[in-house]
Amino acid sequence: VDLEDEFHFIVKCQCFADLRNIYISRFARGHPSMFKFLNLLNSTNKRALINLCLYIKFATESRDALLLNIHYM
Repeated sequence: VDLEDEFHFIVKCQCFADLRNIYISRFARGHPSMFKFLNLLNSTNKRALINLCLYIKFATESRDALLLNIHYM
C-alpha cells in the first residue's frame, strides 16, 4: 500500500495512468523517482507546467468522483 502523497498522486497512482499518459512527459512518468518528480515541479517549461496543472485538475476531479461513488454505495 502506497501513501497517497503528492509524489504518488502525480507520478505513481495507477488510477490516473491514462491521464498521466496524456499530460505528463514520458521522461517524468517512466520509472518514477523523486529526482524526476522534483524536476517536473521545478520546470521552467510553460507547456510542461500547464500540462501538470491540467493533469492535477482532471485527476482530482476523477478522484473526487470515485470517492463520491464509494461514499454513496
